[in-house]
Amino acid sequence: MLSRTLSVAVLSTIGLCAHAQQEYSITHLAGDVYMFSGGGQNTFMVTPEGAVVADPLSAEAAGWLKAEIRDRFGLPVTYVLYSHFHWDHVSGGAVYDDAIVIAHENTARNLAGPAPDEPLNQSRDYYDGRFAYYDAQGNDDGVLQFDELAARYVGLLGDADLDGDGVLSYYEVHQGQHRDVRPPDETFDSEVHRLEVGGKTVEMHYIYNGHSDDMSFIHYPEERVLMVVDIISLRRLPWFNMGSYNPEEAEEAVELAFSLAPDIVVPGHGDVGNTKDLADFYSYLQALKAGVAAGIAAGHSVDEIKANLLLDDYSQWGAFPNWRPTNIEGMYAYLTRDE
Repeated sequence: MLSRTLSVAVLSTIGLCAHAQQEYSITHLAGDVYMFSGGGQNTFMVTPEGAVVADPLSAEAAGWLKAEIRDRFGLPVTYVLYSHFHWDHVSGGAVYDDAIVIAHENTARNLAGPAPDEPLNQSRDYYDGRFAYYDAQGNDDGVLQFDELAARYVGLLGDADLDGDGVLSYYEVHQGQHRDVRPPDETFDSEVHRLEVGGKTVEMHYIYNGHSDDMSFIHYPEERVLMVVDIISLRRLPWFNMGSYNPEEAEEAVELAFSLAPDIVVPGHGDVGNTKDLADFYSYLQALKAGVAAGIAAGHSVDEIKANLLLDDYSQWGAFPNWRPTNIEGMYAYLTRDE
């Protein structure tokens, strides 16, 4: 199904800076489109009317990039595009206080957050009782104890206990995650939203629920660059146990990305690639699903499937040793969800 192969343009890094123990860099991709790297990746486009930035990432990253765009290109940031509402992509939006923020209408709803008394529950991505990297005990008690908080989130949520009761409610988790985030100024509800700036075009392609219900790809059609945050990774396995992941919708998302025929594909985390890498990722999802399904049909337990489904063709990919077994767990849970 996916057979087109395009080469990646030669990438040149035009700046590197160490800031707040984080290296920040800007890499030219094609034409007027660049990639920013530092605690994640985003893309931006420069035009005579200002720069368009996709995903601010964090307050520190956004502050650095805003200053660099001003100093290097003599431009303000006039638009900020949110790929989806997750904190590691939209944090720092408040730094771009003079820009217009655009996102899917579901992003605005998700950023509005829960009611103060709404409990954490298993329908909520990342939260209590569902994902071990957030809730180590998974006791599904409607709140998050601090000893359940995975180490990587202590800095993010360590002071989020607003009422001082010693646990984190869903509201407190959301507020703690989304510091320095601006709500969108403009939203859209179509499959494709086109923005014309300074004679250039940026497209936001809405992807329904492969990772969140508000995901958008960011496409620069003239430069043939596509940003595919989170739902697609290149030469790296999907995150952990694929908890916030619908594998079938992920395959549809890859098909959409492939149909846009980008020369360069930029994920939110990990390697930059091309359509061959998209095809390889699609093949991985199919191999994982087929292997787990065959194990289930044979009456094997998830532990037996993890022992036998080696997926050796992908052994050189990033995170393979750690995430192969957890990917199998996630796919097993997905395929047996009705049971």
